[in-house]
Amino acid sequence: MNVATVIFLFVMFHVLAAQSDSFDIQCSPDPETKTQMKTMVNSTQLALEEKMDEVKEKIEGKLDHLTGLFEQVLANTACDCEMVVLESRSYGEDDGRCYYFSGTNVLTNQVESRNKNTSNYWLAPKKGVGKQARLHLFLGCTRTIRGFFIKNTHNAHHKNFGTKTFSIYSSSTHNGPWSNLILTGRLSDVRSVQPAPLETFNLPKPITTKFIIFQIDAYYGSGGGLQYISTF
Repeated sequence: MNVATVIFLFVMFHVLAAQSDSFDIQCSPDPETKTQMKTMVNSTQLALEEKMDEVKEKIEGKLDHLTGLFEQVLANTACDCEMVVLESRSYGEDDGRCYYFSGTNVLTNQVESRNKNTSNYWLAPKKGVGKQARLHLFLGCTRTIRGFFIKNTHNAHHKNFGTKTFSIYSSSTHNGPWSNLILTGRLSDVRSVQPAPLETFNLPKPITTKFIIFQIDAYYGSGGGLQYISTF
C-alpha cells in the first residue's frame, strides 16, 4: 500500500465516521448491528492510524537523511572556497628568482615542467625545513575537510629536490596560533619518477577550518617542495 492510498483511506474513514451515526439510524436501527458497525469503524481507525504513523516515520527518516546531505554540500559550496596561497618562502629568494618556484604553483595539478624563466611547481629554500619551508594556505572559506591530495616535486630535469616528511597545521585565523597539528606524513621519493604520482592522505577524523600550513620537516636531495596540494 503506497502513501497516496493510505492518505486517501484515512480521509475517507473520517468522512464515513462523521456520518456513521446518521447512517446507522437510517439504514440499520438495530442496536446490535449498530454496535458491530461502530466496532468495525473503530478497528479500521486504529489500523489506519498505525499505518499513517509508519508512513510518517519513513518520510521523516528520509527527510532527515536528505537534510544531512544538503547541509554537508552547503558547508562546502556556500562560498567560492578556492584555495589561495597567502605566503611561502621559495628557492631563489636571495637572487630574485623565487617567482620561478612560487608557492602559488601548487594550486594546479600538472605534469611537472620548467623552462628558462618559469616552472609549475614550488621549491622551498635549499635545505629549508620547519618554519623556513612552509606554505600558508587559505581555503577560501570555512570548510570541513577529510584529507589531502598531494603531489611531490623532483625539480623537473634536475631531479634533486623533494619533500620527504611533512606536517600540516590548521587555524581559524590567518595568523594562528598554529598549535593544532592535524596530519603528519611521508611522501614518495619521485626524483627518478615521471610523472610523479598523486598521493592521498586521510585525516584521522574530519575537521572544520579556514587556514592551514603545510610544513616540510625533511627532504630528499637538496631541499623540499611540492607540485600540487588540495583538500577533499
